[in-house]
Amino acid sequence: KIQYLQKVIREMPEKFKTVLIDRYYNNLKYEEISDKYKLPLQTVKNRIFKAKIILKEKLEKVEL
Repeated sequence: KIQYLQKVIREMPEKFKTVLIDRYYNNLKYEEISDKYKLPLQTVKNRIFKAKIILKEKLEKVEL
């Protein structure tokens, strides 16, 4: 499952992948990610939310 999770993250659109990795692998706060990419805070939150939805959908397909 971990390898599949990593594959899904690698194949994710860049705008979702980068914020997701920074949030959960690099443990950056939303504000830090916002500053890093010069994005509005709400955009960062939305992208992380969407990235988690993508992950959930892909993982549910594997568990079937």
